[in-house]
Amino acid sequence: MRLTVLVAGSMLAVCLAPAAAQAGWTPSQPVIGTGPDTTNTRIAGNTGSQPLVVWTRPVLGLSTVQAARLNDDGTSGPVLTLSSPLQNAESPVVSVSPNGTAAVAWVVTSGVNKVVQSVTVSTSNVVSAVGNRSEAGPLGQDATGPRVAIKDDGTMAVTWRKFNGTTFDVQARVVTAAGTATDIRTFPGIFFQNTDFPDVAALPDGTFRLLWGVGTGPLGNVATNTLSADGTAPAEPTYVFPTTELSEEGETVFTGAPGAPAGARLVPFTNGATVFGWLRDIPVDPEVPGSAVRSVEGGGVSSLGAVTGTSRVSSTAFDVSQFSLAQSATQAGTANGGNSAIGAWTTEVPGNRQIQASRLKPGGLAGSPATLSGDVGTEGFPEPALSLQNWGTVAWFESTGNPGITTAKVGRVSPGGLQPTPVQDLTTGSLTSTDNPQVVMGADDVPTVAFDAVDGATLNSNFARFSDPGGAAVSPSVLVFNSQILNVKTKSRAVFLTSNGSTANRVQGVSVTGPSASQFPLKGGSDCVPVIQPGTTCSVGLNFRPTSAGSKNATVTLQTDSGPISAGIKGFGLARTRVSFKVKPKNRAQRRGKVKKVTAKLNNFGGIAAKGVKICAYGDKGFVRPKKRCIKVGSVAAGKTVKRSFGLRLTGRAKKGKKYAVNFRLKSGNANKRRETVRLRLKG
Repeated sequence: MRLTVLVAGSMLAVCLAPAAAQAGWTPSQPVIGTGPDTTNTRIAGNTGSQPLVVWTRPVLGLSTVQAARLNDDGTSGPVLTLSSPLQNAESPVVSVSPNGTAAVAWVVTSGVNKVVQSVTVSTSNVVSAVGNRSEAGPLGQDATGPRVAIKDDGTMAVTWRKFNGTTFDVQARVVTAAGTATDIRTFPGIFFQNTDFPDVAALPDGTFRLLWGVGTGPLGNVATNTLSADGTAPAEPTYVFPTTELSEEGETVFTGAPGAPAGARLVPFTNGATVFGWLRDIPVDPEVPGSAVRSVEGGGVSSLGAVTGTSRVSSTAFDVSQFSLAQSATQAGTANGGNSAIGAWTTEVPGNRQIQASRLKPGGLAGSPATLSGDVGTEGFPEPALSLQNWGTVAWFESTGNPGITTAKVGRVSPGGLQPTPVQDLTTGSLTSTDNPQVVMGADDVPTVAFDAVDGATLNSNFARFSDPGGAAVSPSVLVFNSQILNVKTKSRAVFLTSNGSTANRVQGVSVTGPSASQFPLKGGSDCVPVIQPGTTCSVGLNFRPTSAGSKNATVTLQTDSGPISAGIKGFGLARTRVSFKVKPKNRAQRRGKVKKVTAKLNNFGGIAAKGVKICAYGDKGFVRPKKRCIKVGSVAAGKTVKRSFGLRLTGRAKKGKKYAVNFRLKSGNANKRRETVRLRLKG
């Protein structure tokens, strides 16, 4: 739980100093409340909300989908039961919108065929009613492989693959925040070709984009289509590859490119473009049937829906498998994530399966792939995530050599060149086996991994977080204020804190300490609290209000995850004050020999009393004479206003048409001097 205590004004800010966080992964710990026999752990989240962990576990003898949110302090929210305990549920998937609203879908196996269901989970953990998304029946015509996407307003799109008795179709529908489901849209394979499992994402314009592979055998293509908020879609999808026509007796039987695609994934960018990735068998020698190497390819569409091209991402020397794709973290207040993506896959090097990752952009690869692991044995299944600052995190699991025992691992890759960092084994403490890891960028862009874990005889959902706040630099090292009169606050100045780590640096509080701490009040709130993202700079504003004369010194300290960061503060108090001085009226016409009064008004707007105040009037004695030349005012308290009157007379030598100046001077032993001028002219 965050602690932020920030007191402005003349009071001192107080904070609880945390221990400096060390870079690395936290020890694996169970998601509280998941209970024994938990499997199929999945997680989704973004930098603006707490992640939601989803799993299945037996309830009343049937597999049931449950969920809980992860809090900042490592605790879990209440366990939510999502599916009906009277139906057997499997294969849960989850999506979280920028504001934290979640959608969860799964497959129910209790009927004559498998049916896709879904719910929404609000930010306050209110679960909607369960709804069937695919149609039940006929016997054996199953709906499988659901994927889900949700917008901030609670509207979600669910897609899946449905067997029609002969081939597989892609189906999808939209469900409003009120729970109303639109008609099911069916996208069949071309000329009785199978479709692969689809993917779906929410776009910035309020629509959803679908993506799937189509084709079996030597030819295939990647299809994409948009799904509007009302559930409608264009009649024909857009194909990523240029079409190739094969005719038999003048009839087009298929369009596509060599190698049927599989495992297509997509991510949306804030600029409206979409990035794709998929696996495809690439013929090594077109003359040799079956001579092919499976590769990862990338592509995408622009914000206007035009295909932006494709390119090969992985090497053509070895087979690849188990491809997955993720966008940069979704930030609260934006429609979707950033404008970067990361893909991860398993490279089938002979005798050695490795995990690789690469940045992707519309049209393909951005930089060379990075190899993150050694031999993962018969496992792999990498899952990537990407931060707002383009730090990548990839989780996978490996064989251990012991039958049925695997270990979940996670690695990090840097933004520049995707250079890997040391790999962390998540099988820690009393855990004996871990698998099925999935990673997301959680609240404040913190990488969070959730996975299935075996602890003795207990199977549970566990998680771990990564922290690398790095060192933080403060500038300037000493903030120096100009000399300032007593009890008057200066304009604010700031010290700046720059975070140099690869994850967010939390600031738990800001304090001012030292002999003159109370004379350097904080200016309102600080944009350093509570989180500074990597590579960014925040500021802490301070004022200087001396209460006594002489040098003043203090220290401003920010308590951060990387430890306390401090800067000195200096100023000098002047035992002086400030006064304003006005004499009215400025111009006056009067008769010769007559005495008329003007009013001198002074205001002490400084912080201490003005002492030895005296006002004197000077004019040309031949023409104008003040009745009194000087008036002693004495002491004027801070904030007080004093008025004094002067009688002025024009002599017999004054002439018409001329103006005669009378200069007034205010003098004080500890205040600024002021001058005012009044002009008289002869009347009549």
